[in-house]
Amino acid sequence: MEPSVTSSLESVQPNPAAQLMTVTQLIYGVPSFILMIFFLIYLGYSKMYTNSFYRIVQISLLVNILCFVNTWFALRLEEHPSCIFILKWIETSLPGALTLAKYHAYWFMHMQFCATAMLSLHRILTVVFAGKFERFCYRWYPAIGISMFVYSHLPKLLWPGFTLEVHIVNGTLMKTRFNLVYVNAININAIFSAIYFILILTIGIATVVLVTKKLRAANLPTDRISKKLTRLALIYCFLYTGILMWSVITSIDSNFPFLPAFIVNHNFTFLTYSSDIMTLSLPYILLAFDSNIQKQIFGFRKKKRVVTVVVNSAMLS
Repeated sequence: MEPSVTSSLESVQPNPAAQLMTVTQLIYGVPSFILMIFFLIYLGYSKMYTNSFYRIVQISLLVNILCFVNTWFALRLEEHPSCIFILKWIETSLPGALTLAKYHAYWFMHMQFCATAMLSLHRILTVVFAGKFERFCYRWYPAIGISMFVYSHLPKLLWPGFTLEVHIVNGTLMKTRFNLVYVNAININAIFSAIYFILILTIGIATVVLVTKKLRAANLPTDRISKKLTRLALIYCFLYTGILMWSVITSIDSNFPFLPAFIVNHNFTFLTYSSDIMTLSLPYILLAFDSNIQKQIFGFRKKKRVVTVVVNSAMLS
């Protein structure tokens, strides 16, 4: 394996498969992106959503918005010769910006896990500590966001340098891939992906058990809420499965090649699909599971107010 491979981004040829993939990503991506921005603003200005849980939802929405934007500069645009001038202008104006964008493709994986884990942990800790955790979380949620930001950089310390660097040489936009660093990074992130999946599954199951126990202790009906929590936990796991599976498969292929050349050549394109599953899903989860949002946007009403109060404090109601 060569230590590094340098290629010109300006010599990229039109690829019908990549162009078709980009069109499909735009079809579902643009409406989802607009929906994420809407919820980010809506949750911040509406007096209905003062609970600290919605501040964490806003952090998650902001992370997903930035992740989606980053994937276009880090991965997608370079597949299209007509868009290379955009990347070249960015690199000329801000040298190193595209290298950082490619690094942040890894960084966002960890950041998205932190945001997802915090959403689940919030439900558990609200049930266990009730009002105390609500006050703590509402006061310190900016610090929580900063802590997530810092933590997501720490896995980078496990491999030296960048996996990919973009630079301009003699007026040409070039990309260098450091193969040994790349394989190391892929293997490390595959391990983190597996750990994150197990943690998300564990937190989801714990949420179902604790909230159901709390409802029974209060002599409240549990069937509907337990089913909703179970579905929500399974959805989180399903969404994370896409990123997990692709990270693990890529890691295995980097050590024991078995994937077809077409898939290897479009590795980052397929990665964007698995990333989009996680990145663009939160608005739809809110619409499907949050009774406050259903009531405000669609005019839905809950028949049992007492149950709604408990659920609002413990989960995506």
